[in-house]
Amino acid sequence: MKTYSNIAFIIICSLAMQAANAQKALVLKSHLIAYKVKNAGFNSFGQFDKMTASVAFDEENLDKSMISATLLVSSFNSGIRLRDKHLKSEDYFDLQKYPTITLVSTKIAKTKDGYLGTFDLTIKAVSKSIQLPFTVTKNGGISVFKTNELVIDRLIYGLGKASLTLGNTVYLNLEATFTNE
Repeated sequence: MKTYSNIAFIIICSLAMQAANAQKALVLKSHLIAYKVKNAGFNSFGQFDKMTASVAFDEENLDKSMISATLLVSSFNSGIRLRDKHLKSEDYFDLQKYPTITLVSTKIAKTKDGYLGTFDLTIKAVSKSIQLPFTVTKNGGISVFKTNELVIDRLIYGLGKASLTLGNTVYLNLEATFTNE
């Protein structure tokens, strides 16, 4: 009987250690996904208003940390309805065929200024590995993830064609606030 008690004790301790080491998923509370691109010589600004995210982040165990986000293309908002309609068309985002943009971490490493994430960024049917520096600021049960400016070439992802008026380089700033709920 003592053997069974020892086995049960070992199993309970093992499960308790796994639970203690398990990363609790964070809950998205707010976000800002803003872009900037040159258009006719001027900066054009906008954002994606809807995003879902799944984050399990432990700065002490980055190998088991994971970040993924999905942007809804339908929520693209430049503040100009006609422009939004055009950019959601087949010429650019092709909302009907590709309703989401995804960003999924494949590796996260600590740096002197924060973290460097390697992510798969998928826009339309094109997926590319990108490096994205970011910081995490914690205050109680709130964690704020913030990127340095992410620079992408819109042509690589099939977002329109080369143009004399529209720049190829798009600058994105990402910020998301999570709670430990």
